[in-house]
Amino acid sequence: MLLVGDFLKVCLLTINYFDLGKFVFSSPLFTKVIPHRIEVISIMRQNEEEKTFISCLKEIHLEKCGPESPTFITNWVKEMIS
Repeated sequence: MLLVGDFLKVCLLTINYFDLGKFVFSSPLFTKVIPHRIEVISIMRQNEEEKTFISCLKEIHLEKCGPESPTFITNWVKEMIS
């Protein structure tokens, strides 16, 4: 499973009306269900030289990945964790 997005924009999870809520990623269950995570903490400028990256992001957003996107993501993740 690949989760992509800005999790700070997701609505807070609340128990009842008076509960202030918590972010989904602060739940202990989140780390059990999704044990492997990569957090992008730097801004990646998107210019003409990064067409593959831009194309891949658009495909993921539209949930219509072409045959090159999985390879690109796999290689990108390997670079991030090495």
